[in-house]
Amino acid sequence: MGILFRVGHKPLFIPWTDVTAVEKPGVLSPKVILEFRRAPGVVLKFSKATVLKLKAKVGAGNVFESIR
Repeated sequence: MGILFRVGHKPLFIPWTDVTAVEKPGVLSPKVILEFRRAPGVVLKFSKATVLKLKAKVGAGNVFESIR
């Protein structure tokens, strides 16, 4: 994240054991929906390419296991 957007914000902690990732078809490219067990109704939508980069960086255990 760019420095301009980081100012005044604490780092984001994501307990990967509480996250479920589901791949869905998108209009232009596949999407991955992240759902959070401790925050029902809160979802994050990412492009599959972004999730593959995230998977390589954080190695989020089994969360992204099904995303290839």
